[in-house]
Amino acid sequence: MSLDDGDSLRLSDKFAFFRGNNTDASSGRRDVPLNDLVTLLNDPDVLTNVGGGLTWSVVATNTSAVAGNGYLVDCSAAVRTITLPTSPTAGDEIHVSDFTGSSSSFNITIARGGESIDSVAEDLIVNINKATVKLVYANASIGWAILMINEVN
Repeated sequence: MSLDDGDSLRLSDKFAFFRGNNTDASSGRRDVPLNDLVTLLNDPDVLTNVGGGLTWSVVATNTSAVAGNGYLVDCSAAVRTITLPTSPTAGDEIHVSDFTGSSSSFNITIARGGESIDSVAEDLIVNINKATVKLVYANASIGWAILMINEVN
């Protein structure tokens, strides 16, 4: 799964757009009614252990992510890999941010750590400068849900 200008999460009044199993072949997206996304977010199994604040670190090397942490990734000189935890529990949250604005040249790979990302058994490639991705572990079938993608132009 690749996160780029043509395949990013976008929210509107009525729909959330993201990659999943029921994708439209031409766009690689599926439309999910916002109510379904709200139902997922209100599921106590998804939001258990989500507390206030993350611990943020600047990383300039490949890193194994820890739940409850945010990573400001310096990819100004090389590609970077952030590997998600291999034994996550529902509600684990991780943020990954290209704070140097270089991921279009030096991608950030968010390695799935054995779990799916938005129901897809593929790593997530961040290649939008200044993008920030928020992931929350839902369950074994969804894996890591992409709840937010911000891009700063």
